[in-house]
Amino acid sequence: GLSNYIRILFQDEVSQLALRNNLVWTAGAVLIPTGIGLLLAVGLNSTSVVSRTMRTLYYAPAVLPLISVGLIWGWLYNPHFGAINVFLKSVGLGQFAGGWLSSYEMALPATFITYVWSHVGFPMMLYLAGLQAIPREQYEAARIDGATRWETFRYIALPGLKETHVIVLSLAVINGFRVFDLIYTMTYGGPGRSTHVLGTWMYFQTFQYYEAGYGAAISWVIAAI
Repeated sequence: GLSNYIRILFQDEVSQLALRNNLVWTAGAVLIPTGIGLLLAVGLNSTSVVSRTMRTLYYAPAVLPLISVGLIWGWLYNPHFGAINVFLKSVGLGQFAGGWLSSYEMALPATFITYVWSHVGFPMMLYLAGLQAIPREQYEAARIDGATRWETFRYIALPGLKETHVIVLSLAVINGFRVFDLIYTMTYGGPGRSTHVLGTWMYFQTFQYYEAGYGAAISWVIAAI
């Protein structure tokens, strides 16, 4: 019964670590991909060929399965022949090369960078749709009144995106708490258990340690959040 939930919240240090990782991950997911997506949407809000091409390039990672994304970036982060370390060494920054996914301090941030790369395109497209729904007359009136670009963005674009903000931020919170694929494929919860989130710890408890009741309790905690 409730003993599983008591264990999750007060007794199991890995569950508490996984919850903290989830909270940090979700805070980053709410701020960084959505912020970058909004900036890209503002910058690419035109009908030019260059703008349409750049939209396609930025959105392309969003259509890839996260398992594939995790495998690709796992190779990029490889400490011996990964492209990132090879590049750093080739430009004289070899002192910064290292085992990105084997470091207790860097494994979770390195994995989160992959998450950002693959999740910027979707909020960008939602914000683009929201920006294009704002009547052009409002921008023209602001231009006639002498509004600067920042004032136009602050007083017309941001209020006009209010409903889009709700959708984007809600999806960011949901995706932040249900993250599993990238952690599983890139770090497998390691090194040690430092990169576990609730989703991976639930999987390990259920299918590795055969504690299905405890795994189900973790899943209910995720659902409640």
